[in-house]
Amino acid sequence: MGGRLEVTIFKGVIGLHIWAIVVGLLALAWAGKYWWVVFIVMGALYIVATASQSYFTAASVERKRLSRYEQLREKYGSASVAQRIVDREIWVGQSFEQVCESFGEPHAIDSTAGKGRPERVTWLYDSIGRWGYETRITAEHGLVVSWKTKQR
Repeated sequence: MGGRLEVTIFKGVIGLHIWAIVVGLLALAWAGKYWWVVFIVMGALYIVATASQSYFTAASVERKRLSRYEQLREKYGSASVAQRIVDREIWVGQSFEQVCESFGEPHAIDSTAGKGRPERVTWLYDSIGRWGYETRITAEHGLVVSWKTKQR
């Protein structure tokens, strides 16, 4: 129900923008020598409408973030793991699924296997130029063992 109310309010804010313009144009036609007063009122209405729109958009983003946190907490059974994923942290022992929850699917995957050693998989994120990647996350047995992040 809160989402429906928010959409209605948001549509009302957009409607306020339109009404400010329509009323302003009508008032300009009617005002004659006091056109500058109409401009000031139109500007004030536009500022209020824009500020309201920003407020409702920011509140919506925060609500989605909290909802995602709750979903992750329930999925992994840990508030600290959920918070680390939401904060886009990387840690030793993190699973591939958790990395994907945090960063999305990797842009590329590099895999190497050595004699007597387990397969090492490197997940590459955030392409830099043609061949480079900003973040390289290395895993063995599906769990993070190390990572490297280049600073831009």
